[in-house]
Amino acid sequence: MKIRLLCLQLLFCAVTLGQSDLASNGFTFLSGTQIQSDLDSLSNWILDVHPAPFAHCSEQDWTERLAKNKALVSGGGNLFAAAKAYSDLTSLLKDSHTGIALQSFANALAHSNGQIPIEIATAENKTVVVQDWTNSVMPGSVVESIGGISARSLLGMSMSLISQEGEAVVSRLRMADKLWNDLVPFALGGVEGDRLPLVLSQQFQSETMVKVASKADLDSIKALCTVPDISWSSVEDHPDVIHLKIRSFNPEQLQRFKRELRNCFRSIHSWERKHGVPVEGVVLDLRQNSGGHIAVMAEVLPYLASEPTRIPFGVQIKNSQKARAQLVQPALSGSVISLGYQKNFKRLNKAIRNGDAGSMSFVAFEYPLSPRKRLNYD
Repeated sequence: MKIRLLCLQLLFCAVTLGQSDLASNGFTFLSGTQIQSDLDSLSNWILDVHPAPFAHCSEQDWTERLAKNKALVSGGGNLFAAAKAYSDLTSLLKDSHTGIALQSFANALAHSNGQIPIEIATAENKTVVVQDWTNSVMPGSVVESIGGISARSLLGMSMSLISQEGEAVVSRLRMADKLWNDLVPFALGGVEGDRLPLVLSQQFQSETMVKVASKADLDSIKALCTVPDISWSSVEDHPDVIHLKIRSFNPEQLQRFKRELRNCFRSIHSWERKHGVPVEGVVLDLRQNSGGHIAVMAEVLPYLASEPTRIPFGVQIKNSQKARAQLVQPALSGSVISLGYQKNFKRLNKAIRNGDAGSMSFVAFEYPLSPRKRLNYD
């Protein structure tokens, strides 16, 4: 499924570093010429492969934004300055699939400066701790500042790097929350082993110290308490209500995700047969879900929808050699036979494979998602 989705277009723009130098503080420094060259390459690449680059902006807007960012980075800068210039340009597209590769960027920051062991979420304009891997800060605590910088300012830095899909502000905010703990040490000039003052907005723990950890150490801790992509249980004191939590629509193993989703609704029907009464409700918990592939999101609908549903209604593509090169031959991909909803992807791949380079195509997703009658919750 991931391979097929990549065929829609290669629209993740990686930060290209070229040859770089180390500044006196040990941080990577990129020359103005390097960043400007990357901006030009990025612009040319997007205009070459993007199906509709001027849907939300004009060609003049694009040219002016490119010139503005090239002027701003003329003196060079660090990795964040370069990433911000790339993001500022791509934000004109209002396309969440066209921007810097956030995971690669976060990993680069984590390897160079370390990470803070705290994960946050924004709620009611407050920065709330949802996880502390060192158990020094209670979940639910509100962060006022860290290292003398307000939590909101740091979140603003994170948001400046996130591409936004149309006006999907909440989605952009959730992605910024995910990047926060990678960005903080870098933004404060901290490195592994540093201790940063953390100011909290509560009486019993107003201030504490947070140690910047190495990415390897935090990864080791997280590996011991891995959260599954999908899980479910009965709501406490309400055994007839199911709490279904989906952490991500970008699962590490798609087949496991689909199997666990199926098992959840099997358990619902088993409970109903055993007790002779219907389950009263299913709570779909998407808190902290950072999004993912629309085709993975679509896996949930057959269990919840009461009638056939077309999602998406169709896909617009710009045919190019770059997109065509990403296609995997059916014999190699193991998907020789496509059934039901999967036929849409077969038609999409065919359109990419046979379309004239540079031409625009609209591929209707005519095969709907059909309710799974035996396991459907209605």
